Amino acid sequence: MSTLQLDKDLVKKIKNWTAATDLPAALKALGDKQQWQLLLTPLGQLPQEPEPEVSLPLLDKTATAKTSQFGWDWSATAGGTGAVTVDVIDKALLEKLKIEPGKERIALSVGADLALSAGVKGNQVIGTWGQTSAAFSAEADAKLHWYFGDATTKLLIDALAESRRYWLLPNDYIGLMSLASDPDFWGLRLNLNGKLQAQLSAGAKQGWSGWTYGLNGERAEIGLSIGVDASVKFAKSAEVSFHVRPEFRHETWGLKVEVEVLDARSDAFTLTLAASLDLSALVGSAEHALRAAWPEINPAALDALTKPGTALSKRITDIVNAKLSDVDVRKLALIALGQTDAEAAKADWIEKLTKPLTEALDGSLDAIAENAADADALVSSWLDRLFGDTQLTAGLKTAFEDAAKSALTEATEQWKTEVGKVTAAITGKTGDALELILMPLGALGDKIDKELKRLNGAVPMSVVSALAAYGKARKRLLAALSAAKKAKLGLTLAEQIQRSKSRGVAVAGWFSGMGDQVAAQRLYHSLCSGRIALLGDLVDAAQAGHSFELDTGWLISTAKEVENQSAVLSVFGSDFTDTRVSLVDMEFKADLWGRLIAAKAIASVDSRTLNPWLERTAALAVSANLNAADGIKRLEVTLDGAFTARGKKIDQDRVQDIVDSYAALVGIRPPRDIGMLLGAPTAQEKKDVFWRDLTIAVPVRLDPADWKKFEDRPRDLVLRAFLRRGLQCLDQVYAGKKGFNQTSPSEALREKADEVFKGDTDVGRMVAYLGDFESRHVDPREPDITYATRMHYPGVKNTAGITNTNLQFTVFHRFAGVLRAAATLHGAAAGLRQAILDGPPAELPTAVRGRVERPLRDMRDALEAVAVASQTLTGFGEDLSWPFGTFVLAMAELTDILPPGFLMVAEKSGAEAAIPLLVV
Repeated sequence: MSTLQLDKDLVKKIKNWTAATDLPAALKALGDKQQWQLLLTPLGQLPQEPEPEVSLPLLDKTATAKTSQFGWDWSATAGGTGAVTVDVIDKALLEKLKIEPGKERIALSVGADLALSAGVKGNQVIGTWGQTSAAFSAEADAKLHWYFGDATTKLLIDALAESRRYWLLPNDYIGLMSLASDPDFWGLRLNLNGKLQAQLSAGAKQGWSGWTYGLNGERAEIGLSIGVDASVKFAKSAEVSFHVRPEFRHETWGLKVEVEVLDARSDAFTLTLAASLDLSALVGSAEHALRAAWPEINPAALDALTKPGTALSKRITDIVNAKLSDVDVRKLALIALGQTDAEAAKADWIEKLTKPLTEALDGSLDAIAENAADADALVSSWLDRLFGDTQLTAGLKTAFEDAAKSALTEATEQWKTEVGKVTAAITGKTGDALELILMPLGALGDKIDKELKRLNGAVPMSVVSALAAYGKARKRLLAALSAAKKAKLGLTLAEQIQRSKSRGVAVAGWFSGMGDQVAAQRLYHSLCSGRIALLGDLVDAAQAGHSFELDTGWLISTAKEVENQSAVLSVFGSDFTDTRVSLVDMEFKADLWGRLIAAKAIASVDSRTLNPWLERTAALAVSANLNAADGIKRLEVTLDGAFTARGKKIDQDRVQDIVDSYAALVGIRPPRDIGMLLGAPTAQEKKDVFWRDLTIAVPVRLDPADWKKFEDRPRDLVLRAFLRRGLQCLDQVYAGKKGFNQTSPSEALREKADEVFKGDTDVGRMVAYLGDFESRHVDPREPDITYATRMHYPGVKNTAGITNTNLQFTVFHRFAGVLRAAATLHGAAAGLRQAILDGPPAELPTAVRGRVERPLRDMRDALEAVAVASQTLTGFGEDLSWPFGTFVLAMAELTDILPPGFLMVAEKSGAEAAIPLLVV
């Protein structure tokens, strides 16, 4: 029996009221006149609009409040909406609900919608440096809709009055079953949603200003700021969808029931630490000091100093005119130029005079600087070039020689004076002197050192080269300082962890209304309850009693965790970035009896290092997939990944070196000319772009059969393979170099292991020794001396540089991490397979998820250790990272694919496919 009633007398009154020209005041208050008039509209004439044709608000309230307490400012809101709606079902919804009204019939929906929400927010300011905030919210909504049909000619109000027999609640199994054969009843749908959220965040930022003596005697202010932001967020949600509709099967009417229940929760944690150092004032002080110590050479003066003959071309006319009378000029014009007009001869005179003067002086610059040439010789050479065999009178020649010598002597003395000034400025401004100026700006050291090398060793032999180098170096240094003034030294560390879990059930089946109705009602009411539980026994009982047919049904459980870590170091405009994203992702699906039918588990890590010179990535992922739809469990595990490198430091020679090194490790002959193999351009500009945009990669993949080989290997064999291949890679990188000057890593490790352990083989002793290293970070400049001493490295010390002993200890520490990762990965592989395949015959998917989570996390941690060990912040020193090389070589050996192992490829910009760099 319906619990919702519509009074027949009220229907009659509404008809009378709406027939009048206006509505009574009481009815006006209930809603829009147009909606009430629609009640007297035939169903076939109702407008089909996106929104419900009739909506009767029952609740629409919002309340807010504010208060302050214990230093917190709080605000709260609460609200609720409720309405009864009447809607003509459109075509799209008809298809979705599988409703077929028939000819001259129309389908309607009558629904009750209710939504409630509440929230509280608070904020507290802590002094001038921090603040905290908190927020809590809750939302809930419920929608219950009945679907029925009626004749297109019937008035809406009459259709509503007659539809009250359909307004049953979802748990009324007997009442709904009695309506299954009614041609105008199309079922009901219930949707329930609820959500809770809570968030807490805190932030603090503090800045300090300090005074320091500048390099030019002034005080410079240095600014330091540190900021911390942290937040925690939690959310929980629940969704229920319950749909019941009549369906004809086996020559009888019954109820098709579709139920979906989802319970989910998530949490997120974010922490960001940022620190910055503003050295712009100190940089400005350094710039002032540099400008004072390195005087600027005026471009015009520099031209006069480096090319005196050219510079004198404009002044020589004035000098000569001052020494020669007009009569002398006219005589010179007649004799030398064959002209009678003195003014016309002047232009020709200057042109002919300038060229030999330029050649004579500019070409003899070094001779003048070293006093190896005198003015008489230069003037004689000059006059000979100018007049050739022309005969001059003695008086004219003497006058002209006096004028020329005077001009040359004046210019030469001035030039020598300027050279002396600049030479004095340059002398002493070598590396040591300039380093004192720029010592506080250590971050600029790399840029400055490159420029100092151009001037190292006092003044160059050639004065011209000295002046040119001086001017260029000064300009570059000032440009570097100018750029530094605009930048800050900054460090940002961020970590974000996001977790989510969900569980759910989905069932679709048909209740016949016949057979064992007791079993049918038990199953139906269990579905109505929204509980996520094993339903197999109830389904079996109902199906055995011929009162239910299961169409589909499953239980599901998921979990996902994403951890994102990043570090960004900004040094005067250059960013050094290190990011790492790790993932654990699980999804399990079982039937209603708790038998596992599908599973997916992924553990992955993606590590990326980016700096102004190079970008390197190391990515690894293990994926497990179970398919047991036919009752036979098949678990397939694969490994995928890649190591890549690209950037400005990549050129043909370096790529050739990388390929040659890797080829030697895998035992394959490399190509002789890598440029020819890749079709590299020959033009220098295009060549630089080609190699800069080229990506070198070593893709890694183990198919299920290969992974099973690795999984089945004995643990001792796995460790020995990783040790052997690791030492092979280490020897290639470090043998005879810093840290291992007189030895190799393999010899050094063997000696250290023999010193610590006795018995067993040398391989066993090395494995045992590396097994004693701890899982921690080691800074080669500031290692833990106690830890190093315990590992028999008493010579390790904290120092500004990296000593040979420190480097050797750090290398073996990283190597121990790779071996530990190999052992962890191997052990977790067996644990993962056991957790998925060897569970009880019937259990909820959440139980499987709980067993799989531990070995999957271990896999993630092992892959992360390899990826992190494969990266350095600068990327220098290891073209092909030896930890990654160790991993790929050992895995290839353990799975019988070495040689050739995993082949190196090149990825050209714009190319569709990678190009193999090693061919078997």
